[in-house]
Amino acid sequence: ILIAEDDAAIQMIVCALLDKIGANNHYAFDNGQQLFERYQRTHAQTALILLDWNMPVLNGYQTIQAIRTFESENNLPPVPVAFMSAHDAQSSLADVMGADTAILYKPVSAEALKKLLGIV
Repeated sequence: ILIAEDDAAIQMIVCALLDKIGANNHYAFDNGQQLFERYQRTHAQTALILLDWNMPVLNGYQTIQAIRTFESENNLPPVPVAFMSAHDAQSSLADVMGADTAILYKPVSAEALKKLLGIV
């Protein structure tokens, strides 16, 4: 699981919640560019991307565009993505939402993560 979240406190909380539910193979980054660079090297091992919508360098929209372009150019299946947002981002995400995307509303809970991961 790759995580891009520029707020250090939220990043720590999400990582702690993932550890708590047993999903402890995760890596967190401060922006979408760092996550995208890691994804390019580890796409085969990436099961899920948790992506903040508002970030510096590459925001959530720019990051998902880069990921989907990379996947398309390399004939890779799309990795599931969950956008993390503190507000109703459905209208903002309408053009990038698909069967492989979801929204997690902040504050993110262990139950929401379990549901996303199919644990419950």
